[in-house]
Amino acid sequence: NQKYRIEKQTEENELLEQKSKLKQYALERASEEEHEQYRNIVFTLCTGLLFVFLLVREFKARHVLKMRSQKDQLTQLANRGVFFNKGHKYTIAAIANHKKLCALLIDIDNLKIISEKCGQDVAHSIIKQVAKLASETMRSRDILARIGREEFAAILPETSIEEARAMAERIREKVYHNVAKKVDCDLHVTASFGIASIEDVNDNFDSLVDAAGVAMHHA
Repeated sequence: NQKYRIEKQTEENELLEQKSKLKQYALERASEEEHEQYRNIVFTLCTGLLFVFLLVREFKARHVLKMRSQKDQLTQLANRGVFFNKGHKYTIAAIANHKKLCALLIDIDNLKIISEKCGQDVAHSIIKQVAKLASETMRSRDILARIGREEFAAILPETSIEEARAMAERIREKVYHNVAKKVDCDLHVTASFGIASIEDVNDNFDSLVDAAGVAMHHA
């Protein structure tokens, strides 16, 4: 009986030990599964964040490229394409609503001679200064653009020819009195201006710009 009891106790102990091992194994397995699930969640989150980061970077890159495609790199003004695109829209709206509209062209006089005499850096500095002075004179609704090496153009909505002339005169005086002082070269910087009103042309934006161009060349 004693031997039987010992053997039975031994079997029970072995059974308990096996149950304990099974329980330990189950706990370890559950812990592994939990860790694996946690790793999967972290991996999914990281992948999602990476995707969002790449998406945002792509969006920003496209936005930068779009902005660069619309701006003149030297002056940061609108470029020729933007000027004519908006100009056509403004003209159509002005004619349809019987509103005033003027075009203003600005040409830096003798910039090629200045560049040959004083260097390309000085010429670039003059272009940027003229752009800055013209921008300061513009109103929030006006569109100023650089459409050539030394040529600028502006769309002036709801502006009469007299108001456009006054604006051109303010820019001319600013250029005359300020630009030459900021460059290291013995020269005098001036600019010529041409303005035209949709009331005189009353056709399309190209005709308006051509009329302003003729006036500028006369100047």
